Amino acid sequence: MIVRIHHDKETYSETDLTVAGAYKYAQCPTTDCLLTSGLVEGERKLRRWRPGWDYPYDDIDPRDIEIHAWNSQFERLVWNHIMVPRYGWPKLKRHQFVCVSAQARSTAAGPAKLDTAGHFFRRKHTKDNKGHLHMLKMCRPATEKQQLDWVKAHPAFFTPRPQERAAKLAYENAAKRAHHTMEAIDRLHDYCDQDVWTEYDIARILPPWEAPELEAFWESERINDHGIVVDVVFARAACAYAEDEKAYFARRIVELTGGAVETPRQFERIKAWALPRMSDEAKEICKWYDNGVPKHSFDADTRANLLNECAIDAYFLDEDVQEFIEVLDMAGKSTIAKYQAIVDRAVWHEAEGVWRVHGLYMFAGAAQSGRYSSTGIQMHNMVRNVPANAPALIKAFKQDKGVMREVEAWADGVNAKKKPEQRRTLAEPVHALGQLVRPTITGCPHDDFDLAWCDWSSIEACVLPWLALDSRAEDRLALFRRGEDIYLKTASELCGRKITKEDEFERQVYGKLPELTCQYQGWTGAFAAMAKNYGLTLPENEIVKIVSGWREANPWAADREDGFWVRLERAAMLAIERPGASYAAGRVNYLYDPDALDGIGALWAELPSGRRLCYPDARIQVVTTKWGEDKLGITAMKGAWRPKKGETEWPRVGIYGGLLGENACQAVATGDLLNEALLRAADMGLQVCAHTHDEIMIETPEPERDAERLKTCMLEKPRWPGADALPLRADVGYGYRYKVKF
Repeated sequence: MIVRIHHDKETYSETDLTVAGAYKYAQCPTTDCLLTSGLVEGERKLRRWRPGWDYPYDDIDPRDIEIHAWNSQFERLVWNHIMVPRYGWPKLKRHQFVCVSAQARSTAAGPAKLDTAGHFFRRKHTKDNKGHLHMLKMCRPATEKQQLDWVKAHPAFFTPRPQERAAKLAYENAAKRAHHTMEAIDRLHDYCDQDVWTEYDIARILPPWEAPELEAFWESERINDHGIVVDVVFARAACAYAEDEKAYFARRIVELTGGAVETPRQFERIKAWALPRMSDEAKEICKWYDNGVPKHSFDADTRANLLNECAIDAYFLDEDVQEFIEVLDMAGKSTIAKYQAIVDRAVWHEAEGVWRVHGLYMFAGAAQSGRYSSTGIQMHNMVRNVPANAPALIKAFKQDKGVMREVEAWADGVNAKKKPEQRRTLAEPVHALGQLVRPTITGCPHDDFDLAWCDWSSIEACVLPWLALDSRAEDRLALFRRGEDIYLKTASELCGRKITKEDEFERQVYGKLPELTCQYQGWTGAFAAMAKNYGLTLPENEIVKIVSGWREANPWAADREDGFWVRLERAAMLAIERPGASYAAGRVNYLYDPDALDGIGALWAELPSGRRLCYPDARIQVVTTKWGEDKLGITAMKGAWRPKKGETEWPRVGIYGGLLGENACQAVATGDLLNEALLRAADMGLQVCAHTHDEIMIETPEPERDAERLKTCMLEKPRWPGADALPLRADVGYGYRYKVKF
């Protein structure tokens, strides 16, 4: 019989968890567990533990234990790496840990962090923020002053004789933990108790988390445990260019602001330069309140919100201001920072003789669709283009010899393929390094295995018309079944002539860009923003022509009475108006339950797989469009956001047909399909080490053979209603370095 235990630990280490990641942290010799708290379901009192106390669950068969925790990965790693060998606790298996944070994101579109989740779900128990600050002090060594005070109170003298080394080390460690007084530990335990009650309070109102999604979570944890092999020597060589990159960012900031701002840390100068150049709407995004006093910020969250608006509307910010914000953002999460993250998080595996980075994925990290997000080195936002001379570049960086020769060869090759007005690639090492992060992931350096990868072709462009279940979309689906290029077809329709692969510019501008921006109801601003990412600037009248042309050629999707966007929004609104009744739009069904989530209420979108997306506290209310129109629309709480300082009302997001289509399409295309393929690959004995939305990567001693096996795995149709009509295509590659083919 399964016994659920809601469990939390507080730890101490000389290793910084935020830098090293949970896997390296749990294996550090200085990491220790200070105390634990646990609530066995059915009991009303917490079970506490501290070093020297008895194991708190000795009346429960270890095989029956199921640990529920906020971020169960950390709890599992500390349990098995520290509690088992050091304190004699029984070892538990991967499937005995359930992550309540992942469950909250997956089933209720909730926040990832416990401190915000308690407020989001309107729980009686919430995280103790003052206790959190206390925990941050307790989990690290004492301050220098605290250590000096302790040494003065506990004088000792050591001779350098070898037999006294252990005593000297123990003395130094005691000084580092001088702040762990009994009073401080008691306070920390109260904080740990509160976390357990908050996590339990949330867990009890969440929808059940069952197979196959729970199995997909455990498979994700297996992939996190396995990790990827990385070229640490190259990553260290790349880190040597950190100062060059900082200098580049500083140079560009000076150029953009005419010297008004010189570094990304001059916060007051940044505000003084940027705010007068921004619209009132943009300034509002930067605003926050300090005890009722309005102030402005350009912190990471604010920059992300501004750039998100620019992705929808390219004219939201002045061009120089937008690039300025982009440079500030890049300076905060630079390319070199990825290499540093590889170095900081890599764990040496003696038996294999390789460095691995673990814990790359957060299950259902994108809560609204249930897609994965990535942590640490961020697998999802690596530059896709890999230089043709990547091996030579990497060798030059590692040997610190011939770097500029290879960098210039790379830049010349890139610019040669572009029209003169598009040639922006600079022959600087920091720019070349930006495109070498992917090849830093490797097979075995001792020739035991290489990498093979496979990705679905144009998967979202294929899934959305399938979801629409509209006869007018059949031609589009038939094109995928025939193996034709959707970008060439779209470009030919918009240009009024046959476009071929040789017409690279037309295929990109009139084929790829409209397909990427238009199918989710994006208008001219979204198109212009995407075009800018590709280094293209088009006249507004030409953009209007392209977007209008795409909508005219795709009536199954367009915002007309019988288009998919309109049908989705109508079905969702009907469901909210009539709780308990189900309304379909294509293959997506909507149902509203006002009692869900302990009375918060939820609009559910049921997908063909049976999985449901959640829109918490969905309401129909008057919303104002970007064009100043007032209309009835849907809003819902957004778990990924948080209230501004001084506000208690949770931020809400407008829900329109295009967004409903995007959420459902991404949930199916890079959520459900991916999870099924990952589970199937495991059943086939394929060693999955990484994945990226529409792609899966494996380690194999037979890359050519297993690349085809992986392709077969990914092309197998799921057993959903109507899935036999879903055309899937996939492309494969293999090599020693990721994206560098043999």
